[in-house]
Amino acid sequence: MRTRMLVFTIIMALAAGRAVPATATPTPVPDTKPDLSAMSMFLGTWNCKSVKSPDGRTNGHIFATTASMALDGRWIETDQDTPPFDQYRTRDFVLKSYLTFDLATKTWVTMTVDNLGGYSVAMSSGWNGDTLVTNDKVQANGGPLGVDTVTRFSGTHYHDHYEVMTPKGDQIFESDCTKGT
Repeated sequence: MRTRMLVFTIIMALAAGRAVPATATPTPVPDTKPDLSAMSMFLGTWNCKSVKSPDGRTNGHIFATTASMALDGRWIETDQDTPPFDQYRTRDFVLKSYLTFDLATKTWVTMTVDNLGGYSVAMSSGWNGDTLVTNDKVQANGGPLGVDTVTRFSGTHYHDHYEVMTPKGDQIFESDCTKGT
């Protein structure tokens, strides 16, 4: 009787071991982080002054941007808060942008949204010496596409020139930025 119980126990143990489904080995997913070091100069807080706008309303206006690494180091996130600058603006203009490098297309991609419902997607091939040219690909409401040119004077000073061609002619916005402390 003991032998039968021992054989029965062994058979049940073997059967139970086989009844457990094998766990699948997960397939590794490529998880390559983009190298964002070419744009690292933008990290930190920048104090900017508007030096040119199409109608002159924002000339001399001061605003700040702060950029930091985000989303597990895959994006540079920039926050901009611009206080009201004339009687037509009664609240701050708040903008948030995300910059990354698309490894497959070797293209820098910037996606931007703001608190007035605006959004855009822009692309760049990267720095050419001390010049960075970014071309709009999409603008909110089908707006005209612009070209943004950043000229780097040093790691703490740059000039931004944004030009939009409209049916009424070119609109140019320029600002000069220095890195805060």
